This record gives sequence, C-alpha cells and structure tokens, in this order.
Amino acid sequence: MSKRAGLYARVSTGAQLENTSPESQLTRCRQYCIERGYEIVTEQVEAISGSFVLARTRFNELLEMAGNGLIDVLVCDIPDRLGRGDAIAKLELLAQLSGAPVEYASPGRDVSTIEGLALKATDQLVSGIERLNIRRRGLQGKRDRAATGRVIATACRPYGYKFETKRDERGRKISCTLVVIESEARVVEVMFHWLVDECMTTYAITMRLNEKGIPAPKGGRWTRRTVGLILKSTVYIGEWRYGKSRFQLLDAPGKRKSCVVERNRSDAIIVPVSPIISKELFADAQAQLAENRRRFHRPAKVTYLLGSGRLKCAVCNGTYNGATSRGRWHYYRCRRSLTDVAESERCKGHVNGDLMDDAAWACVREALMNPDRLFAGIAEMRQEAKRAQKMVEANLAVIVAQIEKTRDRVNRLVDLYTAGEIDKTTFTEKKATIQGEFKKLESEREDMLKRLGEVRILDSNEEAQLRQVAAEIAEKLDWGTPQQRATLFEILRVLCFYDYKTSDLTVTGLIGKHVKKLSSGCRNVRRRILRERN
Repeated sequence: MSKRAGLYARVSTGAQLENTSPESQLTRCRQYCIERGYEIVTEQVEAISGSFVLARTRFNELLEMAGNGLIDVLVCDIPDRLGRGDAIAKLELLAQLSGAPVEYASPGRDVSTIEGLALKATDQLVSGIERLNIRRRGLQGKRDRAATGRVIATACRPYGYKFETKRDERGRKISCTLVVIESEARVVEVMFHWLVDECMTTYAITMRLNEKGIPAPKGGRWTRRTVGLILKSTVYIGEWRYGKSRFQLLDAPGKRKSCVVERNRSDAIIVPVSPIISKELFADAQAQLAENRRRFHRPAKVTYLLGSGRLKCAVCNGTYNGATSRGRWHYYRCRRSLTDVAESERCKGHVNGDLMDDAAWACVREALMNPDRLFAGIAEMRQEAKRAQKMVEANLAVIVAQIEKTRDRVNRLVDLYTAGEIDKTTFTEKKATIQGEFKKLESEREDMLKRLGEVRILDSNEEAQLRQVAAEIAEKLDWGTPQQRATLFEILRVLCFYDYKTSDLTVTGLIGKHVKKLSSGCRNVRRRILRERN
C-alpha cells in the first residue's frame, strides 16, 4: 500500500505568496512523490517566519491530519523551507510524534552516518544564525538612515502628519520626511489646549471629539488610548524618535503576537521634524496628565489572577481587563468592548471572573499535580535555551574577532601614515571608514551581550519554589492566596486565550497547552451587566 503524503511549502512574507517560490517548492515535492509512488492527499502553503513553531496554522493542520491517520508522511522541499535554526528539529520531532515523519524532496545530508548527522546539525545552526544576521542588518540599516536625519516610514503615521518620500530616477528611496497636515494639526493643538486650559481628562477629550464628529486617525470614533498616545507623543514638539520601543514576536498557538518588551529606550534616535505645538505647552500638558492620574487614580479592590495582559481574546486578539460590577462580583471584559469604541467595532467578550480564574487555576494545578511531566518539560526547555545561548556566544565570538581585526587595521594605517606611504587626506578618509565599522561592531557586540541575558527559562530558586508548591498541592487541592497564585502564574509564564463564542479557554506557558471548556454561565455576563445598568 502506497504512503499518503501531505505537501508543505513555506515563504517568509505574504508578498512572496504571489511569486513562483511556493509553486516551485510544490512542483519538486510532487515529483518526489511520483518517483516513490506516494499518494498526494493535501497541499499546504504558508507565509510565516521560519523561526516560529506553534504559530503555524497550515503545518498544524497537517499534524492534526497525521494524528487522525489521514497522512503517513510530510514532504517538504528542503530543510530551510520547513524552518530556520533549531525550529527545524522541533518541527521534525512534532511531525514524527504525530505519525508522519518529514521527508525532503531535494537531496540532503545522509543522516545514516555520523558525518551526515553532524553536517545536518551544522546546517541548522548556520541557518539560525543567518536569520539573526538578516534581521540585525536590516535594523542596523534603518538606525543608520535615522541617524542621518531621515524619517523611517511605517504602516501607522503620526496623527497630524503624513510621510513624504522622494525617489531617484531608478525608483530608489533617497529621503523621507514628515509633512504637517493642517486640518489634523489644528485638532492636535485644540486637544492640548483642552487638557491644559480646561483641565480636561483624556476621557472627557475623547467624548468631546466624538460629539463634534471629528474623525479619528483610522476613521470611526476616538478612543481614550488614541487620545492618550497623542498627548504624550514628542513628535508634536518636533522630535520624532526611532527605536523608542523594542518589540518581540511571540510564538503563540495558531498565530503570531507582538508585544513591547522595552519602552522609552535611552538609545532612541531623535529626528527633527516640523513642530505643531510649543515645548512649553507640551510640558504643561504632561504636568496636567500627571495631576489627573493622581486625582482620579482608584486602587484596585480585587486581585485579578489573569490581570496584566495575561488573558487575551481569541476572537479579536484584544486584551481582557478586570472590572467590578457595583462592587459585588468581578468579571473580565475585552478592551475592544469599551463604550468609546464604535458599535460596529465593539467586541462582545465578557466573562465571569471567578469562573475564569478557577478554570485557569485548575489547568495549572493539573500540571503541578504531575510534577515529573512538568519538570521534564522545563528541563527540555532549559536545554533548548542552552543551545540558543551557544548560538549567541558563537556569533559574539565572531564579532569580537572582527573587532580585533578592525583594531589591527587602524594600527597598520597609522604605521603607513607615519612611514609617509599615504598622505593625510587618504589617512583621514580611511580612518573615518574604519572607525565607522568599529562603532557598528561595538553596537552588535552590545546587542549580543543583551541577548545572552535574555536567554533564560527558570533559575534554581524559582524551580525550588515550584517544587514546594507542587508538593503542597499534592497534599491539599486548595493552595495559596490570589496574590500567591498570580506570582506563580508569572513564574510559569502563563498566558490564556478565551473564545467567548465557544467558551473555550486555552492555557499556555511552561505547563504546556491545555484547552478547557467553561460553563454556560460565562456567556451570560454581558447580558447581566446590561440588565443591572438599566
């Protein structure tokens, strides 16, 4: 009986789906199946970075088909098309555990020999470092352009400005600046005066903008978050900043997520642009915002176990915040359900807080009741972190060697100038070039050192604390105060996704992936809140 094959092709970006790469990959996979007599059951094409594992929708569908016995083998063109770096080994292992090992259409390494296995591991290491270097070079190029005074165009323009790009005769970008849009600039100036002169809150400003029918930056109605970001942005006093925040893509189940891991960085590059308001008005606005926070801050009366962005909406990708209904019972609501969002854009995500906390805690408690499985997974993740650390250390060693070579070039250049073999002009130009390369290498070295500090799973104290908690839970099912449980969730990197349409709760983190269906009482929260308000 011939094997049933599922074909998989991957490109990095959605724009690449339109070129010939996916079809070329599938063509080679089809030819491979024909030569071996495989029956092609399905063909899947996906646009995703090669570093992601959990976020692959199409690949996960193939794994599900393999688990259900619908396919026997997964065929991909070459390892780089499956993934990059250590993601290749993870994806191959996932496929094998699902019952459909990965086979490659193009000739690869002979893994039946020790040399072949070593070369395959080397290929994966090199592809992972290549991915890091591509991203590093791209970010460094943007920083270099920003340092020369060029604005870096993004998908979201600052309200009140538009990007103006100039290109040469060959279509290459030669400059980019921010140009003031007068109609929007007047709105920005009025917002700052409302805040300073009338001492209005961001909520009051939002309501007044919507009452006047002023369109929001993306159309529709204004939100407090949009108003708050505008009132805090330094671009309106002529200081556009590049690199003020650092983002990180998360490999979440079924999708990629982005989160800010560092805000208001000190190494942000300031690019001068045309101001809309004065610096004095901006300073008064910041003082008024601080006064508003002091006057209207209300300390939380309830500890929300899944607060601080730990609960996400699986429908609209928003974040759930804790809220209290008339001080009697608490619940979670999606941020996109707030009243200052247009009705068509509002999310219906409301869930009973007690039921949600109990369900999330039940998943964590179940994992802690099986400590052998939990700590085996943590040990495996620690080994993966060590491998990642070795990759970073290897890249750091290369950068350090390049720095030493650059120093030697400077010394040789000085010797040539001292001996009179080159003139002063040539010496000055070459020295400036080498010093520029040296600064870039130093920046890369600092970046690699930061990466070394980021590679961490659990330290010994946290693991000892987990073992103690697991032992206590084994003796009695109820454990800890809400504050203690929230700290435990932080240690375990717990992240929850709730689908209010199906009442499915997905809990992820160091405990693995757990899916739990909540009771029907969770769906009636929004109806109950509206009834109490009326």
